[in-house]
Amino acid sequence: MILARRWLAVALCAVSLSGCGYLYDPQGFSTAISPWDNGQASDQAMLALSKGHFDAAEQLGAEALRRNPRDPYALLVMASVYQNTARADLARQYYLALISMHPQQTTVWGSGADMRRRTIEDIARSNLAALGPGPGPGMLADIAGTPAAAYETVAVHPPQVSVQDAAFTADTAVITRFETLRRLLKSNMISRDDYIRRRAANLGALLPYSVARRPGAGLGQPAPSAEQIIGRLKDISANFQEKSVSEDAMAAERTAILEALLPLHPLRRADPPPPVNDQLAYAAVAGRVQRLRDADLITAGEAARERAAAEGQLAQAMAQAEAAARMASGTTPQPPLSAKGEGVALGVYVSEMRAEVAWESLQRRFPQQLGALQSSILRVRHRRRGHVYVLRAGPVLDRHAALAVCHVLRRDRVSCAPTLIR
Repeated sequence: MILARRWLAVALCAVSLSGCGYLYDPQGFSTAISPWDNGQASDQAMLALSKGHFDAAEQLGAEALRRNPRDPYALLVMASVYQNTARADLARQYYLALISMHPQQTTVWGSGADMRRRTIEDIARSNLAALGPGPGPGMLADIAGTPAAAYETVAVHPPQVSVQDAAFTADTAVITRFETLRRLLKSNMISRDDYIRRRAANLGALLPYSVARRPGAGLGQPAPSAEQIIGRLKDISANFQEKSVSEDAMAAERTAILEALLPLHPLRRADPPPPVNDQLAYAAVAGRVQRLRDADLITAGEAARERAAAEGQLAQAMAQAEAAARMASGTTPQPPLSAKGEGVALGVYVSEMRAEVAWESLQRRFPQQLGALQSSILRVRHRRRGHVYVLRAGPVLDRHAALAVCHVLRRDRVSCAPTLIR
């Protein structure tokens, strides 16, 4: 029973994938078992999607992504809604973001004999491959009340296409360059000092949001393979041994090859990355970071800093959007109450605004632990930084409750410590 409660049995069938509509269930999903507690939006979004209620599914999916930009179920809902409402470009973006995250959560997908449990990554890959020229909006009917049998006689053979956007291709080229540099080190073709310096000079290509130093421009362009570069370096070394080239000529060509791969002193630097101003952009960054970790090109600490930097941009963008919406509607937020008593300290920030943005982000990420708490920001003098701002939240029942909150937050690498708020 415990294992069963972890999964939501949702029978879905993408229109362009299998030629049938969503499996119609006249009883709804009242007997389905949900993995989410307290009726969270991703649960409701899956239910709405299963009944073909695309508008409701889109709204609920967006709400789930506001709470957790990495929710794979919500991303799958949004991608499927876009795929089935003639917005193929958006569907592709969401499927690509899902694939880059490698989500291994599962759900029941398909109809009839094809209904089976599959990973979300597998579903995303299948639906992405099936995305061809989509039908116009007028061809999409509301199928909420249509039996699945009405669609099972339609034979659809979607084109098998491979979809890769320019950003994904450029990212692959960047990864290949760093993998080549690592192979040169392992093959003793470059020194460890040269490896460290060239990696550091261009680390911003791997971690554009957390590394301030911009890398060389053009690293997204294809480069020769590691085998070609190693072979050429061996050739020029052999030529020097045979005295057919001078030491200066050998050094000049060797330097030119390495500078073209990852320059130490680039003549032009890359532009800053696009801002992370919505959940899809954050999901793409998180998926990319995981891809780099899987390739062992960045450390766990570097990955955490990149995710935190992207999440900070997302939180700030959402806070600005909410403030603009309040101004447009002519409403102003009520001043927050100050928490007193036992609470938790949630990090130190360089400004009060940063602390406020962080609080809004943390409340969205941990609604069960922090949703009912009030924030309190303490201004503290720092001997080197002037003043810093400590974000605190409370009240909680006692110190044991504070420890329980911190236990959950620390598992997600969030700074948390019990404190007393006076």
